[in-house]
Amino acid sequence: MQTETTWYVYRVTDTRIVDPTAVEVVAPVPGEPGATPTRAMITFTTCHPEFSLKQRFIVHGELDYWMPVSEGTPAEILGGA
Repeated sequence: MQTETTWYVYRVTDTRIVDPTAVEVVAPVPGEPGATPTRAMITFTTCHPEFSLKQRFIVHGELDYWMPVSEGTPAEILGGA
C-alpha cells in the first residue's frame, strides 16, 4: 500500500470466503471481536462471486515493513521478493 510518503508492505496471512453476516472478519483482530490488536494488520473485502451479494472474499494481511517512497519501490512490487 502506498501513501504520499510511505510504502506499507503487508504479507497475506489468510484468505477466505464468508457470508455477508460474518462481520467478525473485519474486527481489529480478525475473528476476535473485542480483542485488542498487538500487531499491524489489514483486511480487504470484496464481493464473491463478482458483483454478487451472496458472499464476501476476505484477505487478511500483517505488516511486514514500511519504507519511505523516496527510497524507491519495494522489491515485492518489482518482482524481486
